[in-house]
Amino acid sequence: MAAVVLRRAALSGRKSFTAISTIQGQVLPGCLQFPHHQFSTDTPHQTSADNTNVEAEDTDMPQRRMEDPYKEEVKRCILCNVELSYKNPQLLSQFLSPYTGRIYGQHITGLCDKKQEEVEKQIKNAQHLGFLPVMHKDPIYWKDPKIFSAPTLQDTGVANMRDESVDNPLKDLPKKFKWKRNN
Repeated sequence: MAAVVLRRAALSGRKSFTAISTIQGQVLPGCLQFPHHQFSTDTPHQTSADNTNVEAEDTDMPQRRMEDPYKEEVKRCILCNVELSYKNPQLLSQFLSPYTGRIYGQHITGLCDKKQEEVEKQIKNAQHLGFLPVMHKDPIYWKDPKIFSAPTLQDTGVANMRDESVDNPLKDLPKKFKWKRNN
């Protein structure tokens, strides 16, 4: 860092004159030191209230305490801030497979170790106390109609319908499929 210094030099028999010189890192004795920004603009400085030079941050220089730009962000578990309870089956059922009733693994749920164990514990508790079913319906029967909410047969007209295909099954068969005798 260069300091701009004003010094007086006396020559033999002549008047003294003032010279401005830059000295690397040192101040000559008997010289006056002025704030840098009055004489030069190559590096920014600020003068504080007690007339000491304070260096301003240079935006072009590399930062010393810069964080690693390639560091991955810390992944937080989605349940870290949530308190689990066996009384909340809607939340717990999201971690159960609807096909088998088994608890999803940590690689599927994305939970941390602590919350994965707590979810498993709360699901077992909820199943034991009857908040969650232990056995699940086979997926084949998921689309079956509800027994008590189905309309009666008389309302649909199915009871009065006559099925002619049962009475005469070969009636609508095309001629090319009918049996012929080879002569």
